[in-house]
Amino acid sequence: MVDPLNVGDSLPCILVTDDDPDMRLLLSRFLEKNGFLPLLAESGHQAIQMFRTRRPDLVLMDANMPGMSGFQATQELCKLDTDKRVPIIMVTGLADEESVDQAFRLGVEEFITKPINWALLRHRIANLLQRRHLERKILESEGRFRSIVHSSAHAIVTADAEGRIILWNRSAQEAFGYTETEVLHQSLTMLMPQRLRSSHLLGFGRAVGSRELCLSGTTVELVGLHKGGEEFPLEATLAMWEAGGQLFFSGKRGQLRLDQQLPISPNVNGWSRNGSGPCRIVWPSVLCWRLLWNPSR
Repeated sequence: MVDPLNVGDSLPCILVTDDDPDMRLLLSRFLEKNGFLPLLAESGHQAIQMFRTRRPDLVLMDANMPGMSGFQATQELCKLDTDKRVPIIMVTGLADEESVDQAFRLGVEEFITKPINWALLRHRIANLLQRRHLERKILESEGRFRSIVHSSAHAIVTADAEGRIILWNRSAQEAFGYTETEVLHQSLTMLMPQRLRSSHLLGFGRAVGSRELCLSGTTVELVGLHKGGEEFPLEATLAMWEAGGQLFFSGKRGQLRLDQQLPISPNVNGWSRNGSGPCRIVWPSVLCWRLLWNPSR
């Protein structure tokens, strides 16, 4: 028996669509026995109406039905389910290759043939609901993260392993002058002076290749390039961590004033402050970094 608590906080609602009343009854009893709430439709048209009024957690769809077939109904349900959160299992007497291919092409996620293997159907339902539950949690977490990022007073920029910008908040727009549309999927190098770009790319390649960030935990002073062509100083403290086999980098608030001057001179590996001895200032070779820019300073 499937424990509904493993897939959500309430009984998962499953829409059963089959023109055979005996099959609807069998599926209804099976679902109730296993801790699910059945919602019964005797045709494709009725299934679409029920889907609109009460969004189920999963759909069991017969293929051969008079009027609107299960294939046609599946196609319409997928149009309604724009965010792809309701999985469809086709439960049918058809087992030919063409029917299987058509079902998956239309958006079905599982295909169960009749007579039904009830243990197999139980596990397929549980696995799909569990996966959808985890996906919703991830989306909720991502939504909270994006809300925090976009409401931050600090400019936050995120880039992928290719150095392409994938996240850009409002404060970053204020700092650099670019809108989100203008920078998404563009190279990070557009945010730095031309003379610093080659050293950035060299360091970026080393960081990705070695999975090490030599400036981790260190506050670094950088030079940003505004859309209008003006250069401005900024400061970030960088950190790096690894999860799921992927590298993550971040920065936290520094104390550099906007009016602080940063005379810099190039060297072969990076950029150093004039007269600052061994202290080296480089553009961070990171996948995710935060630029600290506060117009009130």
